[in-house]
Amino acid sequence: MLGRAAEVLGGEEQARQWLTSPNTLFDGRAPIDYAETAEGMALVLDVLGRIEYGVFS
Repeated sequence: MLGRAAEVLGGEEQARQWLTSPNTLFDGRAPIDYAETAEGMALVLDVLGRIEYGVFS
């Protein structure tokens, strides 16, 4: 997941920050915590895809 996040967000540091920061899209939890389940992981990857294609700013 870090690799995909780095690809979308422009680097490992940006990815680590995004993955570990609370986010309203994940009920105020950090994406890395939300991704503890297969369903959560799929959601995190879906959000990254949306960010990549400009659906989220």
